[in-house]
Amino acid sequence: MNQIVSVSILLTRLAFRLIPPGVWLGALFIVALWLGLMIKIWQPHAWQRRTGTKQAGRRVRQQLLPLRETLRQTWKSAFPGPRAWRGAAWGALIALAAFLLTAVYSFFASAGTARFVTGTFLFLAALALSGGLVTPEKARLTEFSHLRQTLGSAVWPGWGDAKTPVIVYNEAYAFLVGYPGSHPPDGWVKMPQNEQQGGPWEPVPDDTFNGQVYYRQHLPASGATPQAFTVRVGAFWAASLTTKEWMAISLTNQLREDLPAPLRPIFPYRLAIRLLIGSSDLYVTMLAHESFHAYQGTIVPERLAAAETAVHHQNNYPWNDADLQAAWQTELNLLQAALAAESKAETAVLSQQFLQQRQQRRQTFGLEGALTDYERQREWLEG
Repeated sequence: MNQIVSVSILLTRLAFRLIPPGVWLGALFIVALWLGLMIKIWQPHAWQRRTGTKQAGRRVRQQLLPLRETLRQTWKSAFPGPRAWRGAAWGALIALAAFLLTAVYSFFASAGTARFVTGTFLFLAALALSGGLVTPEKARLTEFSHLRQTLGSAVWPGWGDAKTPVIVYNEAYAFLVGYPGSHPPDGWVKMPQNEQQGGPWEPVPDDTFNGQVYYRQHLPASGATPQAFTVRVGAFWAASLTTKEWMAISLTNQLREDLPAPLRPIFPYRLAIRLLIGSSDLYVTMLAHESFHAYQGTIVPERLAAAETAVHHQNNYPWNDADLQAAWQTELNLLQAALAAESKAETAVLSQQFLQQRQQRRQTFGLEGALTDYERQREWLEG
């Protein structure tokens, strides 16, 4: 921020000395107006990918749309309407005011005051221009929605056609997209506790998601969030997850707190976060995972509640037993081999061996009763 402020002050001085005020004020307003429009109406076609299809027995790699096609589809599908123009104009005026105040304080105030005021107004300008969800978050949600609708029912019958809204949240707001009704009721219901949380939803002003209204609310002061699972909004089960941006920030903060003090200034946080949460593709799969939890709740809510409640047995499970881990690995290897088998007969043989190994493992390590039920419930819930 200090570098941005310094550059802003320097450019202001040069603008006053070299360019007539009317020219650069008009140019600044046009640029700010354009940026505001781009932020508010830009549709993330560059993130949207064609679904992979099979040709000559192989799967074609998914490809990004070229830049020219991206621009053509953007303006074809999302020409700015009156609300977008009004919102962008307001943001442009805020940016213009920030620039003018930068000029005044850079000439007449001390350097410290100029930096403080400039930084404050640059922050307000960015806030005014940003609106609701930023474009990359919208792009990931769009990609997820496209994949679920296109391939969901092939993965599991009915999943692609289910009416499943999504809640994503950051440190301040929860955003609700894809809600099927006219206006969502207040908050969300934490499941399976059936606990009401949150407050009223409001339409995000001067912004849409894929041409549809979406909603937001301030996260409650209690610190409650929808978490990474599924919640109910009205009659609909919704997938819930943090935004990718906030996921990276919160994990960075957590790493910084857990590290010894001497390592905090030199630790490669960006590399570590990239390894932990990966690319946008991985984030889209996280959205799909939580969305399937919502589908589980939609079709068999009692089973979802039972599986989630079974988690209280996890403290009694012998996770650190090395022999149990080896037996688990043998079991998983048999299952993987059965899935990769080239004939039904081979699949049947390996599947039978898998079931026998599983039964033997449970008997050997005394996992009958509640712990066996815990395994079954968690496998059903998490896959």
